[in-house]
Amino acid sequence: MNYVISNVIDRIKKQQEKGLQKYGTPVNPEHYTLHGWIEHQAQEMSDALVYLECQKQLIESVLKDLYTAVKAMEESRQYNYELGNAYYHISRAIQRLGGSLDEVDNAEKTGS
Repeated sequence: MNYVISNVIDRIKKQQEKGLQKYGTPVNPEHYTLHGWIEHQAQEMSDALVYLECQKQLIESVLKDLYTAVKAMEESRQYNYELGNAYYHISRAIQRLGGSLDEVDNAEKTGS
């Protein structure tokens, strides 16, 4: 089984156990009206939006730190295997976070 799907299934099982401990009963469609379920979901989605915004801000902060590291490496002019390897991994991390090495110079110009 794909590890992502496996992790999702594990998360659902843990959430179900948590709900059973908290409420003493499994989820039941009759526990709320349709309006109540919609309101409950809206509250959960509002919380999820807050979490997403925090994650975005954290990514931006990490990218800024990575851009600073890349700039320092580029300015050091001491290219060797270790520095090249570190540069490669930092560059890869930037790309995986949705950034670009082109943004290294832009971040310095905009002060971000």
